Formats: sequence, structure tokens, C-alpha cells
Amino acid sequence: MAAPQAAGPAAVYISGNIGDSVLHLGFMRALSQHLGRPLILINPLPQAVNRLFEAQPYIERVVSVRDIEQDGDKRSRGRRMQSLLHGLGLESLFFFNFKTYAALAAWRARVPQRIGFARRHQFYNGWLFTRSVLVQKRGVTHPDTHVWLPQLFARHGYPAAALYPSLFDGAEARARARELAQGHPRLIALGLGASVPARRYSAARCAELIGHLAARDPGYSFLLFGAADVAELAAGIRRLCAAPVRLLDITALDLDLRVGSALMALCQGCVSNDSLALHLAVAHQLPTIGLFGISPPMRYVPWLEPLQADGPGGMDGIAPARVGQALLDQMRRYPRPA
Repeated sequence: MAAPQAAGPAAVYISGNIGDSVLHLGFMRALSQHLGRPLILINPLPQAVNRLFEAQPYIERVVSVRDIEQDGDKRSRGRRMQSLLHGLGLESLFFFNFKTYAALAAWRARVPQRIGFARRHQFYNGWLFTRSVLVQKRGVTHPDTHVWLPQLFARHGYPAAALYPSLFDGAEARARARELAQGHPRLIALGLGASVPARRYSAARCAELIGHLAARDPGYSFLLFGAADVAELAAGIRRLCAAPVRLLDITALDLDLRVGSALMALCQGCVSNDSLALHLAVAHQLPTIGLFGISPPMRYVPWLEPLQADGPGGMDGIAPARVGQALLDQMRRYPRPA
């Protein structure tokens, strides 16, 4: 079935944290190319974060519904979302995540094309969409959107494959990133941040991993990627790493996320727990090792290899030597341009 060419604006609704939005950028790029126009992104993130998405050529603008989604009054929340969607004058709205109030608001706002999904155990939600697919509640590869989105799009004539790279950095961000990376021509990123501390690799494990990689090639430098919430973890890594290991710690710099993205793009590879850094690396097509000691492993592109703990022990159950060898193998499979 051929998908209709939207005569008016098209938008994508993503409800979740910043990683969720980055995770879906490949599909947004493919959809924008198919429709022949940039898309509106609707998400609940703050403006400082959304600048990264506004910089993408396939995104027309970002509409934050942060205040709406934090509204404790369900009726008020629904009315406000309905009013917002009506005011956008959308022709098509794609639901990459499902929230009942948002889908109901789109139906009440009479958005002509509403494309989304319903879980099989909640099949009755399917009536909210003009084009939809039923998906399982459990038992699909994590993240499950990379399973059901291709099914939905293929069924209704939209492109079923995500396009990568899906992140493009502006000239100013690239210049700032190159400035920060001076003296570090061969960077390997370590993603330190995580919403749940138990998902973080310890300072001792990170230092051991850095030592393993530096012993294999002394020319590597290591980007400690994260924000102020992991500055103490980064400081612990610095204390444990002996000279001449070269570290670039950005955790205390309060960097614009656009610069952080551009820095990630300069790297040769990335090791990260389940966090934003992992999705940024994947979006830039970096050979990436994901550490999943307590969370479900992600397998959604070939240049991301997930590692799980050997037995109990959470993140400490993933041996640094194993991580380092996996990264070196992945970097050989997917070499970065010189």
C-alpha cells in the first residue's frame, strides 16, 4: 500500500528522555526524505536539550510538551494537547511512542493521518489511528520500536529502514569540538552517565579498561563523556589512571549538547552503558560496545555490540579486558574515516 504524500505539516511524537529521541532519529530522517519535507518533532524535553534536534536538517522545529506532560490534571492535560495539535494544523502525526491521552487528543483535534501502534493486550486502542499495527507486549528485541516501526511503515507504504548517520553537527559545534579535542587525535569515548547509578561502570572498571586499551595502542586518548552528575565518577577515573594515559574529561564543562554530539563524532569508537552517549555514538555510526549489566541488551544496528554480565554481579560482571577486546574487534569491523 502506498503511503499518502502529506499535503500539510507532518510531525512525530516521542515521549521519553533524550535517549529516546536520539534513538529514533534514523527513522525520522528516512520519513522526512520519503515525505520530501522536514518534520516537526513533539517531545517533552527542555529547550536546552532540543537545540540538538533543531540543528538537524530533517527537523523543521521542535515543540516541547514538557509542561503538558507534567500536568497532574488528566483532563487539563488532554485539552491542552488537543489545542496544541489543532493549532499546528498537522496533516500527519506519527506516534513513535504511545500515550493514550496524546493519541486521544490527536483524534479529537481531527488530525487527518494518525499513524501509530497498539499493544495486543490493548487492541482496543487501535481505533485511535488511521493507520496502525498491533505489537506484542513482551518478547521482542529491545528496543522494541526498532522491531515494530519497520512493520508499521512497511505495511502502510513508508520507508521501513532507518537512515544513518542520523546526527549532523553544525559548523560552530564542530569548531568547538575540534578545539576541545586538540592534542587528542585518536579519541575513544567512555559514556559514563546513566539515569540509574547501578547502570554505571565503576571508576576502577573504567580505569582498567583504559589501561587495557592504552597498552594495546599508546596513541589512544579517552573522552570521559557525561555531565555534572558523573563528575565525581570521572574524577575517580582520573585518579586511577597513571601517566602517560591521556584523558579528556568534559563532565564539569556544562557543554552545549550540540558540542557534545560533535565531540562524539570525532571519536574512533565508544564504550557506554545504557545512556545518551550510547545513542549518540550509534547515531554517528561509531563502532560501539554497549554495557548491559542490569538492563535489557540493545541490538538495533550492527555497529552496536551489546555485552552482558557473566553471571551475577551487574555491571561489575562485565570484565574490562573483555570489553576492550570487543571494542578493538568492532573498530576493525567498522573502521572510522581517517
